Amino acid sequence: MAPKRAHLLFFLSLWGFYVWLLCPTLYWEDSGEFIVAATNLGVAHTPSHPLYVLWGRIFSLLPLGSIAFRLNLMSAVFAVGTVVGIAYLLPNRFNFWGALIAAVTVPYWEFAFAAEVYTLNNFLLFWCLFFLIRYRLTAEAHQLYGFAFFYGLALTNNPSPIFFAPIFALFLLIFHWRSGGIRGGVLGTALVCFVLPLTLYGYALVRSPVDPVPDWGDAESLKNWWWLLSGSEFGPKVTAASDVPETGFWQSVLQFIQDLPATLNWGVLGLAGIGLAVLFTTQPLISGVFVLLAGMNVLFSFRFWGVSFALPGYLGIFYLLSAVFAGYGASFLIQRFRCFSPIVRGVMWAGLVGLVVPNALQLIEQHPARKTSAYHYSRGVLASIPEASNVIYLTENTIDWFGVLYLQVIERRREAVVTVYAPYLRYHWYRTQVGAGYPALVVPAEGGIHSFCNENLHNFRIVYTPDQTFALPPRQTRIRGLVYELLPAPSRSPHDRNLGDYTFARINDGSEAVKRRYSLLHGYRGDFLLRRNQPGLALREYRQAIQIDPENAKLHYNLGVVYQQQNATDLARQAYRHAIALNANFAPAYYNLGTLAQDQNDFAQAEAYYRQAIERDPTYARAYDALGDLYLRQRRFDVAQQMYLHAIEVDSTYADAYKALGLLSFHIFHQPRQARLYLEHYLQLRPHTQEEEVRSVLKSLP
Repeated sequence: MAPKRAHLLFFLSLWGFYVWLLCPTLYWEDSGEFIVAATNLGVAHTPSHPLYVLWGRIFSLLPLGSIAFRLNLMSAVFAVGTVVGIAYLLPNRFNFWGALIAAVTVPYWEFAFAAEVYTLNNFLLFWCLFFLIRYRLTAEAHQLYGFAFFYGLALTNNPSPIFFAPIFALFLLIFHWRSGGIRGGVLGTALVCFVLPLTLYGYALVRSPVDPVPDWGDAESLKNWWWLLSGSEFGPKVTAASDVPETGFWQSVLQFIQDLPATLNWGVLGLAGIGLAVLFTTQPLISGVFVLLAGMNVLFSFRFWGVSFALPGYLGIFYLLSAVFAGYGASFLIQRFRCFSPIVRGVMWAGLVGLVVPNALQLIEQHPARKTSAYHYSRGVLASIPEASNVIYLTENTIDWFGVLYLQVIERRREAVVTVYAPYLRYHWYRTQVGAGYPALVVPAEGGIHSFCNENLHNFRIVYTPDQTFALPPRQTRIRGLVYELLPAPSRSPHDRNLGDYTFARINDGSEAVKRRYSLLHGYRGDFLLRRNQPGLALREYRQAIQIDPENAKLHYNLGVVYQQQNATDLARQAYRHAIALNANFAPAYYNLGTLAQDQNDFAQAEAYYRQAIERDPTYARAYDALGDLYLRQRRFDVAQQMYLHAIEVDSTYADAYKALGLLSFHIFHQPRQARLYLEHYLQLRPHTQEEEVRSVLKSLP
């Protein structure tokens, strides 16, 4: 097959893989806002992201699926476009392995299947590098113009590339110092190419006067426009460090480096080291720029954004450049191994494939087509709001806000409800929405929002009705909500109880509310990092959360989970016991104490802990399953079978219990019909399992 056709087939296959993995609907974080902004030509959050909104508008008109799917598709398009840029980054060298490794790198893919700005950001920056490298090799002016234009475009999508400017400037200075300077006309044209895309920031001034949804910052005046563009809403975070202290910043960076083998694996890191060394011998200036860009990307991301959900998105350049180096390293090894025997070459190829396949399988396992959790969550939030024609839904987090906004604007659900992000009630253009026309206000009961209302809504008297409770599948968490009414009043007192049928109660004082809010923040960060297999960073977050809220049993339990993963058994046991001391009915802590005892072959103690977990929570399937495993090790087969049956009785989707019942039925009780039923049900729940034992048993059954 001709090389060009092979390259095209590779990119089309990758495109199909990404489309298959697309989220079909609304996703978490800023996805809802970007979908609404693109569809309505609205003004997105700071700094308005005009390029993304305009591109999104084009994609929203495609006759393919839902509007959310079309915007998610845009992320996939730019993700594949970035991989194309990686493959052709250096002239006359098709970096197949670099493109493939980049495509299946989990932190990169995490933002390639949903409506977010990060894949467009990576696309623009890699094509900046594409033109910059060709300018270095050919000194042709149009390559410099291409670099300047794409760099200007990148800044209109997301402002973070501004921190790469010193590196690009240093590169150009060194290059022109060696080559004898640059003509004034070329420099002037390059500056025009750079500035021209920046005029897109005038988009907010044009669109804001027509009051689109969303209309972040009400940028109808130059003052408001600059507030939006400069990131003043974030305070010092844009112009100085975020809330990450100096010591915490360096600890975070060090922990990130220590966690790299778990994120990229040792093989990819080894190839990246080889590739960097090879590239440095032939292109020292280019390889130096790559290293500086990767380093600046890490330092900027941690310094200005701390540890957050979006951190992998900001670190995209680091991960992609690592893949570039790894690809060159793989190509170097392939060239070196050409003179070896076919067996040796086969082993080398198998090793290279083995670096990619686990990540691809992980992407398939996390198949986002099944991830409609954000959509269901937002539906649950909207359903909790009382039926009324004049309701404001006040939220302190953008996840709730953007999700409800999507449902209202795109799906036309409960359009009479006005959704307001609580912190922006400080600003006049949001405060004006809370008026006589909208006397009812729905407020989630978590965090410091109650204190905020008490301190900031000075023109209203706040009263509340009894709590409402609702479940939000598939998280299965229960969130308390309070329904408030805002009654116009010249003044109010938090102790005023003469309000007719209502009574106003101060939930807590401001300091405690703020404490709980930031404790939750650190806890959520810890959960996120633990899911990303970064226990060191998670440990730091949980410790900070416990310092703020030492009476939180869940935080002590999470701390124990991290210690247990790090084989710090005594510390884990101490953390679990602390959680139980704070909440005697905390079943997962008993369960994990049981696993610790079982690991030390203390079966009697393990059994006692598992039974205590079941006593606290009779629907805790994991504890029944663990008891079954324990009895199985003791060859108490009948009792083990009963435990597994209890597990699927309380949770019909608990896959491991079906597997255990199937193998027991086959090996011990010699019941082939029952074994087939259980194992087939297990495979329905785990269709992508690689366990050969289950499949071989099924093949042997009649």
